[in-house]
Amino acid sequence: SSTMAVMDYDWRLAPGRCQTRDGLFVAMADRVDRLVTKQGKACVVIAQGSAAEICRVWSHWAVERFGYAWVQTQLSTLICIGSPLCGTPLAVQALSTGAGLNRVLESNLGSRDGLRLKFARRCAAAGLLMLLPIGPF
Repeated sequence: SSTMAVMDYDWRLAPGRCQTRDGLFVAMADRVDRLVTKQGKACVVIAQGSAAEICRVWSHWAVERFGYAWVQTQLSTLICIGSPLCGTPLAVQALSTGAGLNRVLESNLGSRDGLRLKFARRCAAAGLLMLLPIGPF
């Protein structure tokens, strides 16, 4: 019985196009559902490189499609390794020294509903902290 799943995607496409052309986000949600059902607990998603951007957009898509409660119950942690987008150095500094972490999170994630801030605090990836958009994507 496998406790790990691997997903592939077409790296040449923008994250949204991976969903519209290939149904990637639906497939990812289905895979997460199956793993959670099989294991009986929330899963950890690990994304490397450009896949980190795919997972970041997917997590927002999942909140819009299924609601924040689904994300909370299905995902224990989202780990992004080597995310290619900017912002990582400041996030790493904030995580390593603690300097201004709440300010960094609140200024980049907003505090109007607190959901993005709570989600970011549950994520283990320094790069992800700076990359969540404030508006729709």
